[in-house]
Amino acid sequence: MSIWGIVVASLYLVFNQGRALRSNFVISSQVGLFLIFLLVGGYIVGCVFTLPTVQTVAVILMVPGLVLAIFGPFVCQTLIGPILYFLLIILLQDNYFFSPELMVSLAAILFFLLLKNQRNQKIKTTVHAGSLDRPLWIYQNSRWLVPTAIIFGFFMTGPWLGDNIRHFYPPTERMAVLRAPLGSHGWIGPSVVTANTWVPFFPTASATLKTRYLLEENMTENEIELYTAYFNSDRNAAELFEPSNTIYDQHLWKKISSATLQIDVGDNKAATILEVVLTTATTNRVVWYWYYVAGVVTNDPLLVNMLDTVRVVSKEAAGSGVVVLSSPYGDSPAEARLHLSSFVKAMYGSLEVLRRPEIDYVRTTQRGK
Repeated sequence: MSIWGIVVASLYLVFNQGRALRSNFVISSQVGLFLIFLLVGGYIVGCVFTLPTVQTVAVILMVPGLVLAIFGPFVCQTLIGPILYFLLIILLQDNYFFSPELMVSLAAILFFLLLKNQRNQKIKTTVHAGSLDRPLWIYQNSRWLVPTAIIFGFFMTGPWLGDNIRHFYPPTERMAVLRAPLGSHGWIGPSVVTANTWVPFFPTASATLKTRYLLEENMTENEIELYTAYFNSDRNAAELFEPSNTIYDQHLWKKISSATLQIDVGDNKAATILEVVLTTATTNRVVWYWYYVAGVVTNDPLLVNMLDTVRVVSKEAAGSGVVVLSSPYGDSPAEARLHLSSFVKAMYGSLEVLRRPEIDYVRTTQRGK
């Protein structure tokens, strides 16, 4: 019975207010449009930070905001009573926000106040001939269509942004753990590095990892050392390229040559990597390395800046970092390049886990996460 009572009361207000609306001037309102913009922004903030009360209030207030933006202040003034009534009815669907008993009581009181007000007043309308056949809104041309289209855009993009903007967790509440992938296709690892003669240095990185892999055919010679440094997604990618970060210790190693290579990474794919050949009094090494931002491998500074800008609205937004591979050689760097090429073809896809460690968030204080 309560449902039928709400339906009948709602229909009565709809048809009864139709007579009052005949004399209203319909015009789009920029104030209402700005109100919708603020409400959509509030809804997005509520989604990002998991604030259900803020989301509910924003959605409810969109009803009067729509009326004000599309039909103008005159129509909104006429419909303010019924709008408040329908807002109370909407809240009946959300037990989290208010109790249903309170909403029904307030809606009933408001409904009877509207009836009393209508009995005490005589609505005087002046209707010109032919106006019943032509509603007032047809004389507004496109003035109502433009704000309506803008509002439609807000409504379509708002939920998507709320769902896709990453959560800005403080570093103390998040820990990105780097885990080296298991060796495959003849490569065994990861294993502990026993000698630290070659160690890249990224002192400000959020997380680092150093390990090694051995080729099963000849475990005494064919060795690949892997180093990676990762910067959390709440940090600027420019920190990755600070002067204090280096691929090798310049006091210990001497650079013989450097180059940019196009290498085969398997599955008919290629990747651009950087190479540097190093030497000391006792050993030589070939180092291959590449940078990445938001999981995308690139060595182009312009692309790095662009990815660092747009990754904020990426649902799987990740930070930036570097992956470094190194192999020793005896007589010629070609020996090390052969080992590195074999390792990259076998393990390049598995190294993807190093570029997105924040998928495994450890959240300790954020409720509901």
